[in-house]
Amino acid sequence: MPLEHQATPAMSVSPEERERIWEDIWNKKSGFSYMYGVFGDIHSSEEANKELCKFFNKKIAQIVEDPEKVKKLTPNELYGKRPVTLSNYYETFNKKNVDIVNYQHTPFVEVTENGIRTTEKLHELDVIILATGFEVVDGSYATIDISGRNETLSQQWARDGVSSYLSIGDTGFPNMFFIAGPQSPLGNMPPMIETQGTFISGMIAKAEKLKKENGGKPVLIEADADAKKGWMDLCRQIANGSLFRNVKSYIFGNNGPRGQDNPGIFWLAGYTNYRKAVLEAAEKDYAGFKFSS
Repeated sequence: MPLEHQATPAMSVSPEERERIWEDIWNKKSGFSYMYGVFGDIHSSEEANKELCKFFNKKIAQIVEDPEKVKKLTPNELYGKRPVTLSNYYETFNKKNVDIVNYQHTPFVEVTENGIRTTEKLHELDVIILATGFEVVDGSYATIDISGRNETLSQQWARDGVSSYLSIGDTGFPNMFFIAGPQSPLGNMPPMIETQGTFISGMIAKAEKLKKENGGKPVLIEADADAKKGWMDLCRQIANGSLFRNVKSYIFGNNGPRGQDNPGIFWLAGYTNYRKAVLEAAEKDYAGFKFSS
C-alpha cells in the first residue's frame, strides 16, 4: 500500500502521542512513514523535524551500548534522509567485532596491505568491501546513449539539469518514457510504478488509435516544452520549501554535479499528490503530451 501524505501537524498532538506513534513506526520498521505516513509537516517544519530527530537519537542511545559508538552514530543534522530502522542495524554495533569510523572526523589517509589508515590509526582488515555510491535515478539513464531529436539525453541533462514532465517523458525525446525516472515521488515504489505504467499504456493506446485513423502512419508522443517547464517549476517550488534542502544528500546532487538550482531527483510532495497530478493529466486526454504524425 502507498504511504498517504497526512495533513496532521506533528506539534498538534501531545508529546506522549507523538512518542507512541513514532515508536509504533519504529517497531514496524517503516522508514518512509516518518516523513509521509503520519504527520504532514516533518519535511517543512523545523520544530517538528527536530522533535523527530530527538526520538531517533534516543532510540540509538537505548539500543547501542558503547557511548563512543553512540556519538558516532547519532546524526547532528535535520532528518532529510531515510532513517535506518531495518535489519537490526543498530543492534549490530553491540558486537565486539563491529566498530564504526566517522570519516568526517578521522578522514581516510590510505589503503595499505593490512587495512585502512585514517588520521587516527590503522584499522587492520582482512576484506574491504567498497560502497562507492552511484547517481540514483538519473545515472542509469544518462550513461546510456539515448538519442533524441537534436542531442543525447546525457547532453541535454548536462546543460539544462536533470528534468522530466510528470517523471514520465522529456521534451526532445519522442516515444521515450520513464519508469521511476527523475522527479518521481519519494516513497513506495510499486504503486508509483503502477500509476506511471497505467498512464504510459493509456498514451500508447491513444497513439495506436490515431495511427489507425491516419492510415497506419506512426504517431510520436512527446512532452510539451511549456508543460515540462511548469512541472519543473512546481517541483522546484516544493523542493525549496522543504527541509530536504538543508540536508546534504544525493537528492540534490551532493554526490555529483546536478547544479545548484536543481529541483532534486524526487517529487517531494508525497505519492498521493503525485498520483493526483498524473490522473488529472490523463483525464484531460494526457495533457502536456503532444501526439503528432
